[in-house]
Amino acid sequence: DWLVTGHPIKGLFFGDWRQLVAQGIGAVTVMVWAFGTSFALFAEPTASIETNLKGKETPPLKLIARAALDGKEVVREATGGVPKLLEVGDIVTTTQQSEIVVEAGAEAQLTVKVERRNGFKGRIPLEVKGLPHGVRVLDVGLNGILITPEATTRTIVFHAEPWMRETVQPFVILARREGKNSEHAAKSIRLRVTKGPKH
Repeated sequence: DWLVTGHPIKGLFFGDWRQLVAQGIGAVTVMVWAFGTSFALFAEPTASIETNLKGKETPPLKLIARAALDGKEVVREATGGVPKLLEVGDIVTTTQQSEIVVEAGAEAQLTVKVERRNGFKGRIPLEVKGLPHGVRVLDVGLNGILITPEATTRTIVFHAEPWMRETVQPFVILARREGKNSEHAAKSIRLRVTKGPKH
C-alpha cells in the first residue's frame, strides 16, 4: 500500500480529516491492488494564492507517496502546479455526515445536499470517487446517481463486501453541472470499514 500526503498552500487542504486539517495536511492510502485514488482539494472561504511570499513565488503542490517494499521505505514525489481559486459556480455540494462507518458485509448511508445558484434549476448527476476496492454504491440507475430538478438531497447507500479488511479511506462526492460539464465537489468524506462482532 502507498500512503500519499500533500503539502498545502495557504488556506488549501487535502481532504477534510479533522485531526489533520489543523496541521493543513491530508493523507490517503492507495491499496496494493489499486493504481490510483481521488481526494478533494478544499479551499477555505478565506483562502488565497499569494503570488509573492517573502520575495518568492508560491510553491506548487507536492504529493509524497511512501510504501514499505521488502522491508525498506520507498518514497516517491510528484509536483503539480499552483491551483486556481474559482467562484463557487452554479452548485454548492455538501454532505450531512463527514464520516460514515460500515461493517464488512453490511451497508451504510450518506446524504448529499446541493444548493443551486445563478438561476440553475436542472437535474444534477452525482459521482463517487476514491472508494476502496470492495466498497460499492447500491441502487445506481441507468442514468447514474441523480438529484432531480425538484429535489435538493439524495441518499446514497454503500455496501462493503464481507471479505473486506478494516480500513479508513477518504472519498469524494462530485456534483456535475450539465451543459457546462463543471464539477462541484463536497469536502472529502471519511469512510471507515470495520469488522462486525461475528468476525
